[in-house]
Amino acid sequence: MSEGEPLRPQTEEELRLRVDRSKEFVSSQEPLIHDQHVVSAVLLREFAAAGAWQGLKVLEVDLKYHPKPGKPRYRSPREAGKVTDFVLSASDSAERLWKNVEDNLPSALRAAQTDQILDDERSLSVIREAMALHYVRSIQVWRVHQRSWNQARNNVRSDLTANPETLRRVFIDRFGGIEPAGNEAIDPDRRPVQFIDRAL
Repeated sequence: MSEGEPLRPQTEEELRLRVDRSKEFVSSQEPLIHDQHVVSAVLLREFAAAGAWQGLKVLEVDLKYHPKPGKPRYRSPREAGKVTDFVLSASDSAERLWKNVEDNLPSALRAAQTDQILDDERSLSVIREAMALHYVRSIQVWRVHQRSWNQARNNVRSDLTANPETLRRVFIDRFGGIEPAGNEAIDPDRRPVQFIDRAL
């Protein structure tokens, strides 16, 4: 196995466990929050300025994720630094965690502008959490996650198609106990993407 390659399941039971865990995660009943900050509005406010417009604004240049990439726009800190559908699973929980840190960030940033921060463990903790959240919600980490997810999905798909008995059991589980109507129902050469991806 090459360095960095995800560990493949060694047994049928381990493979089924991974499929079940994936289904639990993806089937979250939380509402999807569409507009999600990848840069905290509290942090953006530190760089905002007043001008001829109403309120504080930052100049946002979105190079990829806006319908008109590269066009500068003045936006409020609440409007800027967002990506649509950045977190697709458990986005409501992710936003609540983000808000919990963000609510404590103003006082931590004030402390960081003085030497008081070194004696304030609570503010240091908030700063650390904010840095960690900005890191995991960065576009670069998102791209790594997408590549990893695609590779893991392809690995599981390969493992399922290589084991017809496991594929049959996943079919039964997926369709509420219904047996596949012959081998053609789970034949990976006939339905390699549709059924297997629905099973994942």
